[in-house]
Amino acid sequence: MNTKSQRDRILGLLVSARGGWVSLPEIAALACQYNARLWELRRLGFRIENRIRDVGGVRHSWFRLCAAPERLAIPRPCARPAVSDRRPATAQGKSIGASSGRAVQEPLFPGRHVDD
Repeated sequence: MNTKSQRDRILGLLVSARGGWVSLPEIAALACQYNARLWELRRLGFRIENRIRDVGGVRHSWFRLCAAPERLAIPRPCARPAVSDRRPATAQGKSIGASSGRAVQEPLFPGRHVDD
């Protein structure tokens, strides 16, 4: 199994959880070097949180996807600007399709809270 498919499978699992926590055993089942794949996703701009709890003297870990890179984010519906306010992106000093590469600051899965 190559690293790209392992990374994609982990990302798919985190996305399917829709902001919920995913246990380490679920992630580890997809990739032996899950830590490297999570690091790659973070380097690509995905914001992935993790938490660790001691349960009966045994350490348990969970991960969740909080934000995706801006260029991959699904645009939220918004009011359309008036016709006179609409200008091509190039007229605003940006090339069409350009991205800053920064992570989206809004929650990826609205309605989920940090303590879920």
